[in-house]
Amino acid sequence: MYFFNYISMTLNTKKLILLLFCCFLFSSFHSKAVLVQKLNEASITVKSKSKIDTNSGIAKALEHVFIKNSGSFSILNNEQIKSSIKKPRNLMNQFSFEERNGELKLNVVFEEQKVLALLRSAKVPVWGKQRPSTLLWTVLAHDSNDFEIMSETTVNELSQSINVAANEYSVPVLFPIMDFTESTSISGTDIKELFVDRFYELSARYNAGYFALVSISESGSMYSYSLNLYNIDEQGFNKAEIIKSGKAKTSPELSQALINSLSEYYSKKFAVITADDSDIVHVTFEEISDLKGLISLENYLKEFTIIQSLYTSGINNRSVTFRIKLYGTKDDLYRTLKLDKNIVESQFIIDSNNANNSINYRWQVQ
Repeated sequence: MYFFNYISMTLNTKKLILLLFCCFLFSSFHSKAVLVQKLNEASITVKSKSKIDTNSGIAKALEHVFIKNSGSFSILNNEQIKSSIKKPRNLMNQFSFEERNGELKLNVVFEEQKVLALLRSAKVPVWGKQRPSTLLWTVLAHDSNDFEIMSETTVNELSQSINVAANEYSVPVLFPIMDFTESTSISGTDIKELFVDRFYELSARYNAGYFALVSISESGSMYSYSLNLYNIDEQGFNKAEIIKSGKAKTSPELSQALINSLSEYYSKKFAVITADDSDIVHVTFEEISDLKGLISLENYLKEFTIIQSLYTSGINNRSVTFRIKLYGTKDDLYRTLKLDKNIVESQFIIDSNNANNSINYRWQVQ
């Protein structure tokens, strides 16, 4: 069997340079998702360490964990979810208190697999750890009619509350750096008037999956906002994936409204509801050079929440085929794999005469 053969170093210099260049391209243009962590944890502000406040905080923390793992806030209306929130300790692993910024925080860790199992049993969406990042082009207009485009270096109450809400619900967002190129290419008017064409190329610099044009007006104690979300890959279409607008009384309220809108959209697009008859697919990975790489890839794939089980069904030279049982459909799996920056679609087809062949992939981390 050629699978475990030693990889001969016979490439000449030109081929090696070309190979390195291709690897660079794959890593540069396939980094549109962020691997989020700690989806089974939440931190809640509580008044005291009393039993009543602790129990209330644990229940609130479980609500946050459910939303983080689903992306949908509407799941809290599900009867099975409601019932489990009444007995949150059944899913809890541990909790602790800490003083942070003058507030008492209750940090709660839940059993990850129990949380996922309950969500699947309740037939609600489960959103995996690979999540698209969103670049926020945000213009903030003040009472005095002056405005600013918020950047990654902006430090104000609104930028901080947006980051807090994004972290709280595990929705990856980032602000532009607003360097010389960006500052001289776009203005606040471009954001407010939705001159979308001017933002695709600039947004592509960040390897984000989506960008949003966000216009916020601050008048007295009230905020008015609008949000339009675009897929960076669909340059020229200028079709908004989300169009939202509204009012908010505080920065946290505004920030949560923005993050909620993004989270609900991504949940509908990327989260998976466990099907009664889940699909079974065969997926081939190329360029697996040894047993260590095979085992590492297996362990890597098992971390995907859409995958129920898998085993190696075939090895052909340096290609490995897995038989994968899913919680959802094969299309759900393909969308999930496409988000992962370490997995790229291969241009090579093992058997072009086999109509049942699915997309082949290469795993870049070995």
